[in-house]
Amino acid sequence: MLAAIAVPFLYIGILTRSGNVVWARQEARVMLTVVCDWAAISRGASAHGGKYGVGPAKWPKFMVKPTSKWLNKQCVGFGSYGRVDGADEVIRWLDKGVERALKATLAERTATTYNSASNQFLYFALWISKGDVFLPADDRLLCRYLVWQARTVAPENLSTYLSAVRNLHLSLGIPWVDLRDRYMVGWLVKGLRRLQGPKLRKKLPITPELLVCMRKCPRINWEDPRMVVVWAVFLLAFFTISRKDNFTVEKVDAFNTRRHLTRGDVKVLVSSVQCTFRRSKVNQLGERVHKVLAMASPGAVLDPRVATVRALGVSPHARATDPAFMVPSAKGLVPLTHYVFVASLKYCLRAIGVDPDLYSGHSFRRGGATFAHRMGMDPMLIKRLGDWASEAYQGYIDPHTPEGLVSLPVAMARACAALG
Repeated sequence: MLAAIAVPFLYIGILTRSGNVVWARQEARVMLTVVCDWAAISRGASAHGGKYGVGPAKWPKFMVKPTSKWLNKQCVGFGSYGRVDGADEVIRWLDKGVERALKATLAERTATTYNSASNQFLYFALWISKGDVFLPADDRLLCRYLVWQARTVAPENLSTYLSAVRNLHLSLGIPWVDLRDRYMVGWLVKGLRRLQGPKLRKKLPITPELLVCMRKCPRINWEDPRMVVVWAVFLLAFFTISRKDNFTVEKVDAFNTRRHLTRGDVKVLVSSVQCTFRRSKVNQLGERVHKVLAMASPGAVLDPRVATVRALGVSPHARATDPAFMVPSAKGLVPLTHYVFVASLKYCLRAIGVDPDLYSGHSFRRGGATFAHRMGMDPMLIKRLGDWASEAYQGYIDPHTPEGLVSLPVAMARACAALG
């Protein structure tokens, strides 16, 4: 049922990124169009099927079964900010819904980054302003802040810190001048890029040759349970062109069955391994399911199926809702973390005499995309397998491979030779 309800909101909550609510007085009536299941509301259930939690114990009569006669009677006194009996409880419940929705605006990692950057800016501004008012931030303050951050932050990443400052202003309702109109700030960033030289070189891609060298290295104990799990994730990340976040968690206690890969999402088939990713960087709301296959290579060193079977055997009693890949620790079996994954990679690279600083956990994703490109695969298939939502996959393909460097001259020579 659809009903238009006139409700005077005396207070409107503005949620800050720190989780606090700043209350501001609102003197005008607010017309709300409420679409809900009135039968569910009358039973005290949520109007959204329970997704936003149970509603107030007693809803106002006009929200259960509104009539024009009753509504007109209750609207008397709105001009003097009178309230309907029981409205406080409803408003508190609605405010909680507003708070939850605003908190969910940003992805968890983005919110954490903005929180950290905002705190850094506030500490810096409090110190540099010597107690004076510094909000809204002017160009001079922003320029000083960026020069300070540039000591440890690459110029191309300064935009993230500026976005955090912008987000801080808007969350607090403080006026903000768009960066496109701050010419001094834009020129400063360009100058910092010139002074600090070219961009840092991207991490190199992992190649099949490197993986074989690691596996055959006698200095690496591949029978260690932790290395058994790590090796399986190495191969799956490479052959499925996946992010390290698809297989690992940020912290041991950060595992979430809705966001991370579970044991039930990994299926060992007759000739392949199937991984089902329900959430990812480009699928944060779980709007679709991304399934990938890593084909078996019987008898080969790089066989993801055999490696996965052995890795799952490390935690044979895991339930379908447990983390897909777990490693032994002093506290028992724990989810494979980013740190353990990257540290193991660097240990293996160091063992075969390769500089580990040239690689990162993302090198498997870049390596898989580069290897597929070298094999002449359709770029759209690479994009689909790697679950890229944009053309960003092109930045993951390393064009400086021997095959890539000679392909164009060879093609030009063959075309000219055909002319006689």
